Amino acid sequence: MEQSEKTGFTTLEFQKIMLLLAEKRTAHTTLRSGVAVCAFTLTIISFLIALSAHSKDKINVILLTFVLVGATLLFLGGGYLLIRGFMRMRFHDKLILKMLQANKELATLFYHKQ
Repeated sequence: MEQSEKTGFTTLEFQKIMLLLAEKRTAHTTLRSGVAVCAFTLTIISFLIALSAHSKDKINVILLTFVLVGATLLFLGGGYLLIRGFMRMRFHDKLILKMLQANKELATLFYHKQ
């Protein structure tokens, strides 16, 4: 293992922390996608609810019901992405914190408080 004389941590530790940060960015992207999907489907659902008040035909009501069920399923998918993103972020935060507590020199690279 190569240990840098200036920093005091190995390149393997640095690569591990960089990998964890990359995975955390992926979790942030998942979270952002979940927010976008939920916001989009809430817009669709509110539009369909407002439109259903003016619809009196039985076929239109059935069609609106199917679209409303589809939008609700899409909303649940967005909720899954939100939960998954938060869980992965917490998981990576714990691993990063464990690495920073084990190596004080590595902790100086981050805004980290003991």
